[in-house]
Amino acid sequence: MARKPSPNNPPCPHCNATHVVKTRFVVAGALAPSEEEATPTVVAQTRRRTQGQQGVFWVSDGRWVYSGAVRRVYRDSHRLGKRGRPALVPMSGVGLTQGVKHRQQGRVVRVVVRQVMGA
Repeated sequence: MARKPSPNNPPCPHCNATHVVKTRFVVAGALAPSEEEATPTVVAQTRRRTQGQQGVFWVSDGRWVYSGAVRRVYRDSHRLGKRGRPALVPMSGVGLTQGVKHRQQGRVVRVVVRQVMGA
């Protein structure tokens, strides 16, 4: 749904239309030879599209690449009053939940849900 641009509802940088978003569900994608290569791009796109909002929750399968990418991308520099490079501090409100499927003879026999990051 498109609306007139306003200070509270700026135009989309991609299509110059103004969209009304009624959900916080964000879709990002990347083409790469493997999931390990695409994941950092997708996580970075999602952070840009959510404009660094607090409370971004991720749900993924049990692959290790997601936890590493989310931990790397969702952190901000924080000056501690000392000289040198500022410390990188994880953003509050970011979470990652993974659903791990256990299979026997190609059939899913159980799914384990684990909280990897956040509350």
